[in-house]
Amino acid sequence: MIEKGIVVLALALLAAPVFAHDFLFSWGDPTTRTDGTALDPETEIKSYRMRCEGPENVERIVDRAATTALPEVRRQYNWTDATQTSGMYDCKMSAVDTRDLESDWSNIESVPKFALPEAPTNFRRDQ
Repeated sequence: MIEKGIVVLALALLAAPVFAHDFLFSWGDPTTRTDGTALDPETEIKSYRMRCEGPENVERIVDRAATTALPEVRRQYNWTDATQTSGMYDCKMSAVDTRDLESDWSNIESVPKFALPEAPTNFRRDQ
């Protein structure tokens, strides 16, 4: 069982659909623990747990190495193939440190997921 121990992510989830089946998220890494001691996200954060609940519930563990560094201690991750079901999703995440201690959940960000249009029909070459 994962114990709670990391300060909740300073998460301003910037979530937007990128492609039909993608969610693009960015967040601020935690820099302290719940007891106030310093936390170095570069060496002490191992992964992130991302969860989106809606018409379909999806969850993924993302290794820190799979995320992209942004300025000001921010990270970004493009969750491809998250879901093919359109609708509104409530997404949140937590951080997991190198001792497998997991933070509380971040704020919830509502993310729209839109269905693709159907393919054109009766395509042909006309004279």
